[in-house]
Amino acid sequence: MIMIKFMKTCYKCGTDVKRTKCTKKGVILSCLTCQDCGEEYFTSSELIKFDMMTGKI
Repeated sequence: MIMIKFMKTCYKCGTDVKRTKCTKKGVILSCLTCQDCGEEYFTSSELIKFDMMTGKI
């Protein structure tokens, strides 16, 4: 799945974010990660994918 970059800088510290893959409870998701503080940002479609894969939907 292609993830559109919906933000350029971290809301927490203002540093540039980078497109990466994150693993949450064994589910691999596309996310944007701050290179400075490590904050992770997900699109709503990735959060829905997470909910489906973990049985919440």
